[in-house]
Amino acid sequence: KDKTVSKVSDVELKDFMNTRELEIGFKLSTQDYIILPMTVKQAWESFFADDASFNLHEALEKSGDKVDQIGLWSRPDDGKSLFERIISKRTKVPKNPFVDYANSKSHQYLRKLTGSEMVIDEVTSGSGFLYADSLRVHTRWEIISKFSDSTKSIMRHSWHLEWVDKPYFVSKIISNTAKGKVE
Repeated sequence: KDKTVSKVSDVELKDFMNTRELEIGFKLSTQDYIILPMTVKQAWESFFADDASFNLHEALEKSGDKVDQIGLWSRPDDGKSLFERIISKRTKVPKNPFVDYANSKSHQYLRKLTGSEMVIDEVTSGSGFLYADSLRVHTRWEIISKFSDSTKSIMRHSWHLEWVDKPYFVSKIISNTAKGKVE
């Protein structure tokens, strides 16, 4: 193997990730990039595959979420992604004047998976309380490495709120609540 693969520094990986534009309207999550001591495909197998040893949505259970079902990846009919699946959960909502939990459904789309890049888009919508269906939260998981099959990769998470029907009086409360959950 090429020795430069294992000698890429964390700073070089962060600089490499920073050369990639965010989707229009998206913001970075407040967490810094996460350096992973694994290949992109190992990250897929560990965190996102049907038989992943540690699904990222299950990690949210530590913050109070309750995962009801993680669907299996399947081939979509539209050809816009490689695979798609649905995740249903009860989301612990940050302190707000309305509710403690919301039902949410996340549609995940595997857009790209190569030896040096993985992109998963997610669109989450809510239900179960007034105005829950007024917005959608779009998130994007990107894991890249500088070289194909490098044993070190970097992950970033970005997001965007899309108003479907913006309520006049409570939109600020709802957007702050959603932002608090995503970040």
